[in-house]
Amino acid sequence: MKRIIILSFLISTNLTYGQNQKDSLLRNPDYYVYNNAKDTLCLTKIDVHKTETFWNRPLKSTKVYNTIQIDGIGSKEVIFERTYRGTSEINMQAFSTKDTTTIRKYEIWNIDTKTLLFEAISEYEFKYESWQLIRGDSLYNNNGWSIGRCSYKYTFSIDNIGLINIDKLKYNNKNNDCIADKIEGFYKFVDGKYTIE
Repeated sequence: MKRIIILSFLISTNLTYGQNQKDSLLRNPDYYVYNNAKDTLCLTKIDVHKTETFWNRPLKSTKVYNTIQIDGIGSKEVIFERTYRGTSEINMQAFSTKDTTTIRKYEIWNIDTKTLLFEAISEYEFKYESWQLIRGDSLYNNNGWSIGRCSYKYTFSIDNIGLINIDKLKYNNKNNDCIADKIEGFYKFVDGKYTIE
C-alpha cells in the first residue's frame, strides 16, 4: 500500500510539472515549458562551476524578461534573463585553487521554431586564486599565490519593435584576454537575424 501511494504521488508530480510556465523555470531554469506543457524549449547551456556539493550549489535563475513580436510571424518572441553563479574549489596539502564565475545573460528565442535569435552576456566576472607550495614557501607569505580576474558589464535594452541597444560597456580590469561578447551599438533584426547597425 505504501509503495502504491508513493508511486501515485510521483506520477501526480510528473503530470503537473511544467503546466505553469513560471513554475517550469523555477524548477529547472535550463528549460522553458509552454503551450499547456506540449512544448519544451531547451535554453543554452551555461556552465559556471565544476564541482557541486551540498554546501556549494550554483545559483541558477531564469525568468521571462519580456515578450515582443520581432519577426512578424506567429507567437511573440520570448526574451529570457538568466543569472548564474558557481564556484569550484580544490584544497590539497600542497595545492589550493578556487574560482568563481558570475554571468547575467539575455536570450531571445522564437518559440514557434525553437530558434535562438540573439544572446548577450551583459555581466561577466571570473575570479580565481590559487596557492601552490614551493621551496621555502609558507602560508604566511605571498610567494605561492596567484590571483586573477576578468570582469565586464554593459546595459542591455530592447524596444517594442525588437531594436537592441548595447550601451555603457565597462571593464573593471581591462586585460587583452578579457573581452566582452558584444560591442556597443544598436542591433537590428533584418532578414531573419540580428546585425549591428
